[in-house]
Amino acid sequence: MVTLMTPKRVLKKIERVVRQGLEEQFKNEYVFDPIVVASHEDPFGDERVHVYVVYNGKGRKPGPLWTAGLIGYIQEHVSQEELPLMPMVRLFSKRDWKSTYAKQVEQWTRGSY
Repeated sequence: MVTLMTPKRVLKKIERVVRQGLEEQFKNEYVFDPIVVASHEDPFGDERVHVYVVYNGKGRKPGPLWTAGLIGYIQEHVSQEELPLMPMVRLFSKRDWKSTYAKQVEQWTRGSY
């Protein structure tokens, strides 16, 4: 088991950066809520920051470019000292989040700062 080292202030900063980046890109096309940022162990035993974004709206269907763009935006706005490994980003529709993923993500992030 990895001892999680990412401070809560860094997780909150990443959450703010993600929200800002999404609002800049999509304006009023979507509502992003919640945005969950947590640090937990990945399948390889390393600590990794995970970003879970829930979207609701009638705009373009999100795809891999959303995720890649968001990862790049995070890396531009958060220093490598604060975030040494590339964050993992997952996007969920509001419907999928409520029906399937909310409880699962809560369990994954329970050990987070």
